[in-house]
Amino acid sequence: MFLSVPTPSHPPPPRSIDGKFFKILNEKSSENKIVVQCVKCEPKIVELKGYGNSSSNFVTHLKRRDGQDAIEEYKTYLKSTERPNKKIKTVAKQLKTKTTQENLEADMINFFLHSMIPLRCVEDPYFLKMFDNLNISDCGLHVLSRRSFCRKIDILYEKNILEIKDKFNDVKFVCTTVDIWSGKKKKFSRGNGSLDFKK
Repeated sequence: MFLSVPTPSHPPPPRSIDGKFFKILNEKSSENKIVVQCVKCEPKIVELKGYGNSSSNFVTHLKRRDGQDAIEEYKTYLKSTERPNKKIKTVAKQLKTKTTQENLEADMINFFLHSMIPLRCVEDPYFLKMFDNLNISDCGLHVLSRRSFCRKIDILYEKNILEIKDKFNDVKFVCTTVDIWSGKKKKFSRGNGSLDFKK
């Protein structure tokens, strides 16, 4: 008896032998050997053997029977039925359950401020590709534009200044250190934390 799909007790067959071009013969297959029947050759029965995950024998048969056009059709079919990456789906699921747009923006801002990389990197195609690969849009999330990103940082800056001023209202003395350096034309001085001193 020829089976085009395995019984429920078997795992799903590889896409190369799912019944479109070849169908697996479970009763003739073993753990290390796969025996298939060529669907394209029907009603003639043509059986082929493969070992492990190798499908080279099947591809060679297609090319010998129908030429390069059959190979291109075979490759196109495999590509169209490619299963989503399970790891990416898992990450996307975690993002959906644990991350909000507000948290994503806060994490990105903290990363840029801590690493001090140029803000233009937020629009770098390779930077954006990381988020595209995680399918964050499926979770209702998106990466801020550079303009919005700068606006968020300005708001955070003003918020931190107000918080520092509020804390200083409750103290009588402030102790701080100052770093001073100079260039050819300008002199600069900076206090630690968020304190700025101009000479």
